[in-house]
Amino acid sequence: QPSHEAPRQAALVREALEIAERLGSEEAALAANSGILFPLSKLGAYGELEPLLRRLHDRADGARHPHYRQVAAGFEAQLAILQGRWSDALKWAKASLQQAELEGSTGVGGRFGFQMFAIQRALGNLPNVAPVLARLTADADSARMWLPGKVLLHCELQQYDEARRLLDRLGDLGNLPRDDLFETSIVYLAEACATLKDARRCGALYEALQPYRGANLSVFGTVALGSGAGYLALLATALRRFREARALYEEALAFNARIGSPPLVARTQVDYAALLQQGDRPADHDRAGQLLREAQATAARLGMRTLAARAAALAGDGAGADSLTEREIDVLRRIAVGASNKRIANDLQLSLSTVATHIRNILRKTGTGNRTEAVAHARRSNLIAVLLSNLTSLYY
Repeated sequence: QPSHEAPRQAALVREALEIAERLGSEEAALAANSGILFPLSKLGAYGELEPLLRRLHDRADGARHPHYRQVAAGFEAQLAILQGRWSDALKWAKASLQQAELEGSTGVGGRFGFQMFAIQRALGNLPNVAPVLARLTADADSARMWLPGKVLLHCELQQYDEARRLLDRLGDLGNLPRDDLFETSIVYLAEACATLKDARRCGALYEALQPYRGANLSVFGTVALGSGAGYLALLATALRRFREARALYEEALAFNARIGSPPLVARTQVDYAALLQQGDRPADHDRAGQLLREAQATAARLGMRTLAARAAALAGDGAGADSLTEREIDVLRRIAVGASNKRIANDLQLSLSTVATHIRNILRKTGTGNRTEAVAHARRSNLIAVLLSNLTSLYY
């Protein structure tokens, strides 16, 4: 549902709800009360959505209807994730799962997996829960809907070769099914392909995301992912369209603040700051510093450990680089001059898997999201003198 369609759909379902209530048709009112929540969430109209969600709870409980109880619990989980209320999000996600199982819905594990991924990613627990997510999404229906999520999961765990293998399995991203999971799929793939710096796929996803620029991207009663402009900004950065990216980040910051989502605002602030730091203008660096301070405060308050560490690393506040082992510094020195994993393995007489492990440890200790950020963090932490010493003898 492109963003321009949501106001019309909301108006139609709002009218249907008024008619059902006027006629006293409880079944029609239940359906319309449930149906209006999705376009309202797409618009980010949570001020109107929340009282309608309470009314849906009352109606679904009165009718003892598992489907509408599941929808209500799913939207409660979505709202809690959006606001950073993680314990409430877990409670409602489990309640939604229970009602879906009573109803006999298909793909139950996949939808619950979306919620678990969002919660545990925010809390920095993905390495611990990855096996659980794999079990949740093992059935055929869940595996199909969760495949783009697995691509992003592998990127989050720095398992980039596996992420690329799954991308190849997905094939032409222009042919993704235009079903109710399309928006989540293109968001996950946009984040993954921006991380992998896959310019060809980033270009295709940029075009696919354009109609959703003004929307709160979401899956019905499951998760809301915030401003479409924010994901377009990630892709524009990867495509080196920096002027476009800046405008899109400003738009995303305003949208995510308007819908009342501190976690999404903080993530957008960190991504935007990383872009601003690439330039030479003092004003951009000042703005980046302000964004990072605000993001660090939010991440600390909400327990978002990975985001807090990344913000600290970009700000040059982290001490993680000091804890690098001698071998990790050897690897980081070679990353700093653009060496591939294969070249590093040959130079240091290590296996490729060992090099990958060292890189994961470097990113974890420095709180950075990729190789470029790790080197930038080392420069800000005054480790760069160590990293760049004797580079002539290494490669030139």
